[in-house]
Amino acid sequence: MAAHARAAILEEASVRLHDDWHAKARAAAVRYRTLAKHCALRAAVYGATGLADRVRAWHGLLRDGAYSNITRWTFGRKAALKDLCYLVLPRWLLTALLPDRTAAGIH
Repeated sequence: MAAHARAAILEEASVRLHDDWHAKARAAAVRYRTLAKHCALRAAVYGATGLADRVRAWHGLLRDGAYSNITRWTFGRKAALKDLCYLVLPRWLLTALLPDRTAAGIH
């Protein structure tokens, strides 16, 4: 995933940087790793076959603050609502509402 690659680049670069730039590169690497974790959990929400696995992934995102509107490193409240709707609405209804999304894995 791109976020993991960016984190690795920043960590490698931080070794060569000094003072404030070192701290900024390390902080950005941590943010990218967190973003990568959140993206993986969100993919699990949409990719898991069972309801329990989808709920577990969604709860993990909620618990980690991935849906807050505080920073630009999070998905925001709209994404939380969208993902929650995906969890609770029956698949046949989602397919009827979003017929063009069936190829993307919504059944």
